[in-house]
Amino acid sequence: MSYVALRSHLAGLSQLVGALFVGELPVAWYELDGEEFPADIYFMDLNGTWQDSDRDGLFDGHSGDLNLEIWVGRLHARPLTWDDEVRLVRRYFAKNHLYRSGQLALPDRALAYVDDDWSGFGDCDLSQLYASVTTVTQGNTTARLTTGCG
Repeated sequence: MSYVALRSHLAGLSQLVGALFVGELPVAWYELDGEEFPADIYFMDLNGTWQDSDRDGLFDGHSGDLNLEIWVGRLHARPLTWDDEVRLVRRYFAKNHLYRSGQLALPDRALAYVDDDWSGFGDCDLSQLYASVTTVTQGNTTARLTTGCG
């Protein structure tokens, strides 16, 4: 399924308030000022107009009704190597259920893993919510490592 078909499918569902994409679902890409990035907002704005003016497969414009109709999240475990993807996803949902049903408490701490462009934001105000915040901002730690293999 293409990202266009997925967005069309979501738009056709009545009373939809949100979607959790589990696994490898299509990604829409946006380019701005020479930077390319995934844009899940494409799936949240179901009636806006998206442009690819240079026809390179990357959106570079967004107009019309810019309000978001739904929320979207992604759960993608394939890059994790310590267990089978299906077991990891099932474990996630089991833990999520335990938390939501009050059977699992979380520690009062957070991790702010802040990439270079955002490093000036410190812990991103997580310290207003958590008693203990570990902040990582070192560029060589937060940047994606390239191996030359693409």
